[in-house]
Amino acid sequence: MRALNNIGKLISDNIPLEGALILNNIHETVMFSGMKRIISIAALTMALSATSASAACVAEYKAKRDNPLRLDYGTVTVSGDTCTAAAVRGAVSAQLASRGWTLLSILSVRQSG
Repeated sequence: MRALNNIGKLISDNIPLEGALILNNIHETVMFSGMKRIISIAALTMALSATSASAACVAEYKAKRDNPLRLDYGTVTVSGDTCTAAAVRGAVSAQLASRGWTLLSILSVRQSG
């Protein structure tokens, strides 16, 4: 230890030790890094689920198919910012047309989730 003029010994030499941890407890450091990872994953999951839930609508529809005539009632999920019959009509019609059906009417539309 170094000595100063009127002081016998230094209380602290303020020299950082390489690799020294605060409180010198490795177990607490590992525990906190694990908690940070869990919190980050939980926050990411909540953000993604909130985004996907707000961008989907469920529409009830009536449709038909000719030769022979067949009628169908069902629900379909479409993505969109506004859940109104006018807003989802094109998307529902396109989905049904790809399966050979013609949209007759949209009965109701509601937010998914």
